[in-house]
Amino acid sequence: MKSATLLSMLVGFPLLASAALPPHFQRQRELVSIIESGDVADALKGRPIDAIEADGTDSYVVRGGDCRVSVQIISPGERMLNGWAGPRPYELDVGEADCLAEGTRN
Repeated sequence: MKSATLLSMLVGFPLLASAALPPHFQRQRELVSIIESGDVADALKGRPIDAIEADGTDSYVVRGGDCRVSVQIISPGERMLNGWAGPRPYELDVGEADCLAEGTRN
């Protein structure tokens, strides 16, 4: 009887645990979101993205031409339902672009 109860608990326990995506898959989702973001494209004034660089936890610097824009990953506070695993919900907070003036390039 004890072994049946223990077995039931061991089988059921993984169903109660909630897990996020592995870090490399979460990062991939964030990078795709940045690339597809209309707000990022608007901030870069239509310049194509040349590079995306991690700048700390949940923070990226996106470069396009002579412009740089900061993008923060913001969690809206929603939590996954108990027992469900998957990607964490997030939103992009796109900052103002910092662009070099035309006459300041070397």
